[in-house]
Amino acid sequence: MSVIDNRYYPIQSSTRLMTSMRTQFDTLQQQLATGEKHASLAELGSERYFDLTIRARMARIEGYGNTMTAVSLRIDAMASSLSRLDAIAGETRGLMNVGGYGQGNINLATAPSQAAARLDEVMNLLNGEMAGRYLFGGNAVDGKPVTSASAVLDGEAGKAGFRIVAAERKLADLGAGGMGRLTATASGTSVTVAEDGAHPFGFKLATLNASPAQAGLTQPTGDPASLGISLATQPPSGTRYTIGLDLPDGTKTEVSVTAGGTGAGSFAIGATPADTAANLAAAIGTALSGAATRELAVASSFAAAEMFFAGQGETQMRIDGPPFETATALRPATTGDTVQWYRGQDSADARSSVSAKIDDAATVGYGVQANEAGITRLVRTLAVMASETYPEGDATSRDRFDAVARRQLSQMAETTANAPGSLQSITVEISLAKTRIERVSGQQKAYSEQLESLRAGIEGIAPEQVAAEILALKTRLEASYQTTALVSQLSLVNYL
Repeated sequence: MSVIDNRYYPIQSSTRLMTSMRTQFDTLQQQLATGEKHASLAELGSERYFDLTIRARMARIEGYGNTMTAVSLRIDAMASSLSRLDAIAGETRGLMNVGGYGQGNINLATAPSQAAARLDEVMNLLNGEMAGRYLFGGNAVDGKPVTSASAVLDGEAGKAGFRIVAAERKLADLGAGGMGRLTATASGTSVTVAEDGAHPFGFKLATLNASPAQAGLTQPTGDPASLGISLATQPPSGTRYTIGLDLPDGTKTEVSVTAGGTGAGSFAIGATPADTAANLAAAIGTALSGAATRELAVASSFAAAEMFFAGQGETQMRIDGPPFETATALRPATTGDTVQWYRGQDSADARSSVSAKIDDAATVGYGVQANEAGITRLVRTLAVMASETYPEGDATSRDRFDAVARRQLSQMAETTANAPGSLQSITVEISLAKTRIERVSGQQKAYSEQLESLRAGIEGIAPEQVAAEILALKTRLEASYQTTALVSQLSLVNYL
């Protein structure tokens, strides 16, 4: 039998070639289905490092995007609350107006309850949260930053609320003699008005004037201060003596008495200068007592609000007593005896108290604290308005109503909008943070699109290209199949 060398028949070689093309065909089908060049990163070869770098950068951008989305939602919620707080401030300006007692004095009766309702809304807004994160306590986000309005006004669990603190302050400012911690005495032809000690309570003597001008006036001097009026001769009828007074809340008032006549604010010219001096001292004492139950009482409430509703960097205070009528100092309030109205973070820079990293080199601060100046000013004013009452038959009601109205108009005036920590400035600052987030987000989106294009160039493949290669390979593979089939049928017998 003769042996035929099978090398003359390239069937095995053709089979290996077709197997290779079949494998390539399967790879192209996978690429067409997935749109990716390779099934794993290991197959990328030298491009793997660049691909991993691009993927890491895109992951960071995605993380920053998630952060910016969450922060933007928080800023939107805070801006909405601040807008409502600003609206409440506007409503408060219209709640009480000087002389606006209403039909049958209805406003005297309803203003406190309306102020209490607004205070309740303010405290609820300040306790606003998003996804369990409280928004107005700086970085103390896990608990309500402020106490409820009822606890703030009336106290809770044996702790004093604002009404008790204000009552104590009124006693300390009024004094045991009921003249705002001043005394008015006559000695011979001289009258002396003096403060009863060196302390922060009651009236503080500021100025002394007479009209027409008179000799014998001694301006307030010393600490404690005193002033003097010497009547070497009888004052002409109609002479008006005016004492300027500083009030505990930083405002000013004055009391005046007039020589001659018998009406309120007048004193009789006596038979001698000494008699006139005694009458003058008594008239000044009466005028001071009247002012103490009106202007001083309201100023005392606002001073108490500053003590109780401590702002940034301030300590909540109480009168160091009892007895309160003769108190000479303040003391820090404790968590055991006084309701703490604000329990959030107390940072000097509220905005930086909460920050978010929104890019490798960009951070935004968007913290807000309920003890910032504008918010505290609103809370203090509403608390005073809610705690003051104006009973029918009380001769001081209208005067106290007017005194509160003047102060709340000053506290809520639109001119305070430019002050640091005002509601408007807080809103502007967090809005700027939101604007910066939007700008960075736009930049990152454009950068991410560029990275995605680079990644696609490394990992991806155009479906049109793959389809064309599949068609070309299919044609070659079919031709190979046909050729191999023909060759496999050749034999010497068939040839012969």
